[in-house]
Amino acid sequence: MNKYIESTHRWLKEVVVCKNLCPFAKAPLENKSIEIVSCPNSNLIDTFANELEKLNEGKFETTLIVLEDKSTFEEFYNNFTSLEDMLEDNGLDQHFQLVAFHPKFVFQGLKPDDLANFVNRSPYPTVHILKRSSFDQLDLNENTGEEISFANERLLKSLPKEEFQRLFPWAKP
Repeated sequence: MNKYIESTHRWLKEVVVCKNLCPFAKAPLENKSIEIVSCPNSNLIDTFANELEKLNEGKFETTLIVLEDKSTFEEFYNNFTSLEDMLEDNGLDQHFQLVAFHPKFVFQGLKPDDLANFVNRSPYPTVHILKRSSFDQLDLNENTGEEISFANERLLKSLPKEEFQRLFPWAKP
């Protein structure tokens, strides 16, 4: 396991699942139906296509593609939106959803130092591919995402500084 995959797996387990930032991540992690792969930026499109195929074949429930090259949040987000456009252009946006994670992630309308941004901050730039059918089975209401987001913001802002630094050793709030 390389350092990108190892760090991402640790973040997924210790932050996302243990702090319940995503209540849907625990089962796939325990069932080993999450694939974590890494690649340089130059291989992102090929890796993305390969992972979509694996997800479509049912080999995994969800995939995290961790980028090995450093990039600014803006550079990464431009690449991320290109992947979203590819899904849409090929009619795959009805089957898959993407989520962006980055060490310097900033939600629109928030200041870079707002702790709420850490909901989508990861050790490395990461593209999360989710199968929409997995969410359809959960029968969520339209407010669930917003409720989770606000709960996460409250949780992150309530953490003692020492715990926050333990959970995000690669980042500065």
